[in-house]
Amino acid sequence: MRPSKFSPLWHARCKKIDQTFTLFTGFTDIPAMVSKKSSQQGLKDGWTRATFILRKDHLEKIKSVSYWERKKIKEVVDEALTLYFEEKKARRKTNR
Repeated sequence: MRPSKFSPLWHARCKKIDQTFTLFTGFTDIPAMVSKKSSQQGLKDGWTRATFILRKDHLEKIKSVSYWERKKIKEVVDEALTLYFEEKKARRKTNR
């Protein structure tokens, strides 16, 4: 006769804790998942979400270029920033 699944003998790896049973599965070889920030969830490596305030006329131009070139807004902004930073010498911000 099989023991009841609520008895402490239900499984060899179960422990009785105040009528609550915890099953130990033995999956210790599974690597821990790397937790990402919520701003990086669902994005490829090297990308993040951010919110910026900009002028309305700039936003209209970005949307217009995006529409007429059949690109995503993020692609247009990425291209514009890439071109801008090619001319600049970026220095690291010092921590104070």
